[in-house]
Amino acid sequence: MKILLTLVFSIPLVTNASPSPIVHYLMNEPLTLWDMGIYKMNSDFRIIKDYDGSYITSTSIGYNWEKNNIVIAVSDDNKKNGSKSESDFKEWCVKAVHAVKQHLGISPKNGKPIYSDHSLIHTYFRHKGYVNNNEPESLGSHLDSITMITGLYLPKKESSQKMLRCNATLLGTEIIYTTH
Repeated sequence: MKILLTLVFSIPLVTNASPSPIVHYLMNEPLTLWDMGIYKMNSDFRIIKDYDGSYITSTSIGYNWEKNNIVIAVSDDNKKNGSKSESDFKEWCVKAVHAVKQHLGISPKNGKPIYSDHSLIHTYFRHKGYVNNNEPESLGSHLDSITMITGLYLPKKESSQKMLRCNATLLGTEIIYTTH
C-alpha cells in the first residue's frame, strides 16, 4: 500500500497549461547581436571608474534612431556634492569622457585606438567562442564612428541652476559643452 501511495503521489500531475499569447510571443522573438551588445555594454559600464578610481554615476547605453548613434550617457546626479559650477562640471565631464574612452581602448590624449585600428566596442557585438565568417570587416571602425559620449549634470529640483551637458565622439578629443 505504501508503495502504491508513493507511486501515485510521485507521478506528476498532467495539466493543460501552456504559455499565454504574450509569453509565446516573447519566446519566439529572436535576440539579436545588437540587443545583446547593448545589454552587455549596459552591464559592463555599470562598474566603470575614471582614472583616479572614483565612480561615474548613472551610466547607461542606448541607441538614437534619428541620428544612428550608440549613446553612452554618464551623469552626475548631484546627490552627494551640492550644486556644481560650470567649471566643476567641465572638469567632471573631461574625467567621465576620458574614463569611457579608456574603458573602450581609446587614448584620451589623442582620441585614437590604443590596441588596434579601432576601439574595443565591437567585442560587445560579437559571438563568443567562434568567429562568424559573415561578420563585416569594418564592424569595429563603423561602431566607433557612430558612438557618442554624453555627460549630464542634473541639478537638484529646487535649484535654479540649468542642466549642463557635454558631448564627444568616441574617436577624437573635442568635447562640446551646452546648457539647457
